[in-house]
Amino acid sequence: MRKNITSVVITVIILSISLYAQSVDEIISKSLSARGGLENIKAVNTERLSGQISLGTGTSSSFIVTLKRPGIIREEITISGQKIIRVNSGT
Repeated sequence: MRKNITSVVITVIILSISLYAQSVDEIISKSLSARGGLENIKAVNTERLSGQISLGTGTSSSFIVTLKRPGIIREEITISGQKIIRVNSGT
């Protein structure tokens, strides 16, 4: 009897979750809308990220990453006053 009750409860939970679940298309659509639409995303040609990174030894360093279409990347990190620059031309 206990197995039957447990099975019924699990079935009800699974069915109730699936009734409120979103499809992949709905999630992607909401994500694109929150970012201003696909046209606005495609209009962005360059993106620049900057911040601090912890090196685990009690020190941190600053970094800058520049991404440019089609696949051009420039990474710059400063460690102990020295800059390390890495680039990729996208080809």
